[in-house]
Amino acid sequence: MRFITAHPLRWLWLLADKLAVFWNDFERPDNFSFYNFRRFSSLLAAPLPHLAWVAPLGLLGIALSRSRWRDLLPFHITLLAFVASALIFFTQARYRMPVAPILCLLAAHAGVSLVAAIRAKRFATLGWALPALALLFVLVLMPAGNTALFDAQNHSLLAEMFLEAGRLDEAASEYRVCIAAIETLPAAETEPGKRVQAGAHMGLARTLLKQGDDQGAIGELRLAAESPREDVRFAALSTLGALLGEKGNAPAAAEALKRAVALRPDDFEARMSYAEALDRLGMTREAIDQIDRAIGINPEDRDAPRIRVELARRLSEGR
Repeated sequence: MRFITAHPLRWLWLLADKLAVFWNDFERPDNFSFYNFRRFSSLLAAPLPHLAWVAPLGLLGIALSRSRWRDLLPFHITLLAFVASALIFFTQARYRMPVAPILCLLAAHAGVSLVAAIRAKRFATLGWALPALALLFVLVLMPAGNTALFDAQNHSLLAEMFLEAGRLDEAASEYRVCIAAIETLPAAETEPGKRVQAGAHMGLARTLLKQGDDQGAIGELRLAAESPREDVRFAALSTLGALLGEKGNAPAAAEALKRAVALRPDDFEARMSYAEALDRLGMTREAIDQIDRAIGINPEDRDAPRIRVELARRLSEGR
């Protein structure tokens, strides 16, 4: 509400943009992409009816059925409710699916009405209905905007599916395509692109770890650690710290885990890993301090007190 009152014109422009997105033929992906699934399904890849076939006729059907608006009011209200919910929040392909059956009914009415008007030579009706239909088709088929970013995101989503399926070479390939595509985006799309790209670096790191390429994974984790998203940064730094510790690079491991702890001070595992890295550097007193904080986070853990006792004994013995 503060944004709306401070920037009313910007808010109106955003509403208009979301309205255009809602009716655009492009199936904007969320965590899954319709266009990805078409690659694996001959049925989905077939030239089936899609929104551009239905929406223009459906919207025209509202006007052509205006004399029966009382009978059709439940359909109109339902349609308006879903459009309004998208305008309040945001639009993705699956969020507009509930309007498809209503649009199909109205589109069927529009088709029958137009055929009847042609047969009866009702040129007054055809004179406004056909140009309106042509304009609606143009509007629905206009470039959706941000499609390059969504195409890059689709490669990342597809890579995630390949990774889950154990098809590691294909996953790595798709992650790399995503990363390369983000680098070609215009400056206006850089910020959202960075979020997608950092997630792809993290996914590629996971893939390389499974392939046994630890050095390649370290490079990708360092890139993912610069993500605008806090959750990706934390996951990257935690994994990087553990991996560097295994490789014997205690200073770099401690630095990565220090950043991870700073992001999530209440994460028990990160605290314990940081304590281990500090102990490897000979900073036993600092390691004990981190274990004390970890115990405060999770008093039920049985290993942390035992490790603390061992470190305290070593410290007292000057070892």
